[in-house]
Amino acid sequence: MATTTPTSAPLFGHIYRKKSASPQKVARFSPYKLPNKSSSLFNLSGHAHARPEQPPPVFKLPVSQPATFTEQGQTYMNTTHVQLDFTLYRDGQQCSPSAEQFEKLYDLFPTTFKISFSSPFLVIFCRVLPAKPWPVTVAGMPLWLTDDEKAKPMDIGIGTRGPKVVLKAPIKLCDPATEAVAEEIFTMFRDLGAPISRLRWLGCFFVVLAPNEPFDDWQQRLPAMINNIRVGYIFRKDILQEKALRRKVPSKDVPDNVGYDTLRPGVLVSSCSPLGQSHDMNTTSGVCVKSPGGERYITLAHHGFPGGINSFVYHPDRGGKVIAKIDKIFGETDIALATVNPNCRYSRETFSAADAPVTPFRNLADTDLLRIGSLIYMDTPFNGRMEGNLIATEFTRLADQERTWFAVHVLTWFGNGMHTILDGCCGGVIWDDNHDVIGQFRYLDEATGHCYSPTYDWLRKFGYTLAQI
Repeated sequence: MATTTPTSAPLFGHIYRKKSASPQKVARFSPYKLPNKSSSLFNLSGHAHARPEQPPPVFKLPVSQPATFTEQGQTYMNTTHVQLDFTLYRDGQQCSPSAEQFEKLYDLFPTTFKISFSSPFLVIFCRVLPAKPWPVTVAGMPLWLTDDEKAKPMDIGIGTRGPKVVLKAPIKLCDPATEAVAEEIFTMFRDLGAPISRLRWLGCFFVVLAPNEPFDDWQQRLPAMINNIRVGYIFRKDILQEKALRRKVPSKDVPDNVGYDTLRPGVLVSSCSPLGQSHDMNTTSGVCVKSPGGERYITLAHHGFPGGINSFVYHPDRGGKVIAKIDKIFGETDIALATVNPNCRYSRETFSAADAPVTPFRNLADTDLLRIGSLIYMDTPFNGRMEGNLIATEFTRLADQERTWFAVHVLTWFGNGMHTILDGCCGGVIWDDNHDVIGQFRYLDEATGHCYSPTYDWLRKFGYTLAQI
C-alpha cells in the first residue's frame, strides 16, 4: 500500500517553539481513511478474542504500516493514531469488530496472540513487544500493548452481590456522566451509611473509591449495578496527595527553556527553590482566565509554587524575568491563579502543530459533555505536542462555608509506549478537538500510565471565562 506524507501547514501565522521539546517527531495522521459505515455497539468489558495456536512468526513490524522509520537497524512505528479501513469508536461508542477485522488487528503486530476489549481500551497481547514508541490509538480506540497475559489496563475494583438501583438522573452506557448523576450517587451512598470519596466513570462502568470498607458485609449490601451498569469498589487510603507532591529534577529530555516575549499556554515557568532543596521547581503555564469581576489571571500548578500566596512566577526560570505572582490557591484541585505583571502579554493560543491550523482556545469545557474515548491534546516544554484519549471522569464533592460543589478530574491516556512524562509538565493545558480547554495535567501514575488532571469546570461554573492579555 502506498503511503502519503501530510503536507505541512504554511509558516505564516503559526507560532512554533524556538527549541524542540521532543526528541523525535511523531506523525499526527496516517494515510488510512475511515469508511462511512456503522458497526454494532460493543460494551463488554474484558471480552477477549484469542487467535488459534500458530507457530510464532519471526518478529518484525509489517512494512505496510504507515510512517515508519529505521534507526540503528531497528524499525519503529511513527504513527500516533493507526487508522484502518474500519473504526472501533464512533460517536462516543465502542464498536464490535467482525472476524475479518479481528484478523487485521492481529496483523498489526505479528507476535500478537490475543486481543481483549477492556473499556475503553483495546488490549493487544504480544509474545514480543515492538520497539517504542507505540501508537496511542488503533482504529479509533485507545491501545494498551502488553506481553503479560494477566495484566489489566485499569483497576475496576471488586464487584458485589448487592442490589440493583435506578437513578432519577439519566445515565446510559457510553453517555457522558453529569454532576446530577454524581450528586445522586454520592447522596445514595451517604444514606446507606457508606460515604464515598470519589466516583469514577469509565463509560460502561462505575468505580467507587473510599478509604475503608464501610461494614463487614458490604459485598451483600452495596449496589452491584446502577441503571444496569456494573459498579466496582476500591477501598484504600487516598494516595493523590502523595503523587501530586512528588519532587524530581527533569533530566531525561532537555526542555524548551527559551524565554518568549509573548507568553502563552505551554511555556516553561519556575518558582524559587524550596527550603532544603538545591533546584528550582519547573512547571508549565496554563491559560488566561477572566473572573466575573473582570480580573485576569493565568492558571498554574499549585504544587509547583510551594511558597503559596505571593510567590513569584519566573519565565523561563529564575534567571529570566518575573511574569506573575500567585494570588489564589485551590488546594483540593492543585490549581493556582496568578496575577500577570502589567508589562506582560499573554495569548489565548498555544504553540502550533506543523500540520494543524492556528486556532485560539474557544471556551472552558463543560465536563457534562465529555465522552470517554474522545481525543485530547497537551503541549508542554518537556514533551512538546502530545495526543491521547480521555479514559475516565472522576467526581469529588467539596464544600466550604458558603456552598457545595464538585471538583471534576479526568484520567487521560497518552499510550504505554510513550516517552516519560516529566514532572515539569504539571500545569500543562489539556484540550479537545473543539479547542475547548478541559483542565491541566497534574501527575502520571507510573504503575498504570494513566494521567490525572483537574478540570476547569468549577471555574466555569463560578463565572470565569477564557481571556488574553
